[in-house]
Amino acid sequence: MGLEIYRPLAAEGTARTVTPGISAFMLVLSVWLGFALWAGWDRGSELRRIQADADRLAYTLGQHVERTLMEADQLTSLLGGAVIERGPDLPLAEWTRNGHLGAEPFLQTAILDASGVLRASTNPTFEALDLGKSEHFRIHADNPRPTLFVSKPLRGRSSGRWVVLLSKGIVGPTGRFMGVVEVSLDPLSLTSIYK
Repeated sequence: MGLEIYRPLAAEGTARTVTPGISAFMLVLSVWLGFALWAGWDRGSELRRIQADADRLAYTLGQHVERTLMEADQLTSLLGGAVIERGPDLPLAEWTRNGHLGAEPFLQTAILDASGVLRASTNPTFEALDLGKSEHFRIHADNPRPTLFVSKPLRGRSSGRWVVLLSKGIVGPTGRFMGVVEVSLDPLSLTSIYK
């Protein structure tokens, strides 16, 4: 009988020594699991916030580029109409100096005649260059329509700066090609929304 009483006591004593070890293990496991869940939630929420910020920035940049292209389209249309009425030798530098022709965000505005010779510019010290073989002239001369063309970035001949040329053909009322209006855009000006 002593043996039968002794065994359950031995079994109870063994159970008591195992329980604190399991409890400690479960406590450590639950702390680590809680930390992992918190870290995963925090990382996920941070990634969602970064994605939302990137989406807003892309939308804002897209709007800025679209607005700049619309300004270039309006400016080139206005000057194209002036060339049709008055000829290609317009006083662009004087108009800019007097505030009649806004220069921002463009570096330079120029008018090429029907043969591709630079005839007017907002740069008062411009030289009459023959740009008849350039892509931004040929695209309009070969297909005379008043549409805006956006060039690939290139180094400006007079300024030496990287520019994107936005040009539009000048087509008279009879359909005759009369030249090109071009504006030079500094590609870095598109990042001005970040400032």
